[in-house]
Amino acid sequence: MENKRSQPNVAYMFRHACAFVDCAEACEREPNHIKVRTASHFLADMTNSCLACEIFIKMLLVNKGCLLNKIHGHELYVLWNKYAKVDVGSSTAIRDRVNGIFQSEEDVFSSLLKKVSNYFLVLRYAYERTQPMEIHQHFLRVFREVLRNYCCKEVYKMSWSEYVANPIMDLVDIL
Repeated sequence: MENKRSQPNVAYMFRHACAFVDCAEACEREPNHIKVRTASHFLADMTNSCLACEIFIKMLLVNKGCLLNKIHGHELYVLWNKYAKVDVGSSTAIRDRVNGIFQSEEDVFSSLLKKVSNYFLVLRYAYERTQPMEIHQHFLRVFREVLRNYCCKEVYKMSWSEYVANPIMDLVDIL
């Protein structure tokens, strides 16, 4: 049996996922200071967004007592279903928040999460694809932001906007 000490620190996992969000957002803005310009940094944006969501979900699972070495894979839908079994209330709140943003009576969350589930695996090698694929960038970005805000509340007991407004938070995990 693995002891609790060998589990990763959820605050570190949160900040690690946030680093991938930062990369995704930089790609969304495509700043001119990126030295090697391409027509678009869209694929890098989506890949980093997927990785951020994956780490956020794994952080939530670890925070609920799941062992990280028992949490495998990159497919968001599979990881999400594991989390939904562990924390029905929170997973429902997150799903409802995303559905609310899309102002849909239907459960767009579940159907779109299935569609973006393996983006990380597919988009990082997009040049190998021979068939076109549906891209649901708005959903992925919304899911990423809702997850980040919820995870921030779980780890630091404050919203993401409160966290970034508090300069001392950069030092919290270091001290």
